[in-house]
Amino acid sequence: MLAGTEHNTVELKPMTPECKGGVAVSADATELFWEGACVVAAHQYLSVRGRPGYVDARGRLNPDFTTSDQRVSAFARLGSTVIKAFREPRGELTPAALSPATTRAAGSARS
Repeated sequence: MLAGTEHNTVELKPMTPECKGGVAVSADATELFWEGACVVAAHQYLSVRGRPGYVDARGRLNPDFTTSDQRVSAFARLGSTVIKAFREPRGELTPAALSPATTRAAGSARS
């Protein structure tokens, strides 16, 4: 699950999503939105490197996981690492940031 804001006007608005009427998004929803963003980041990170992402090029789920919960959890962890690494001043992923165990956990053990 993802969330975002529409920014196609000159009016300056916050980037934080909110509900109708300016009501804040719940903590549970915010957590789900972050998890979704992390899963997408991990998928993109692996896919661009020719590794199986959340799904492969044909849209088949990554077979390295037996349950959806395992798949989502592994991709959320890797995606969080990827996002945090790119938030660093130089925007680089170091070998320590993406250890083989981390990428294997997200189904990328295959080269």
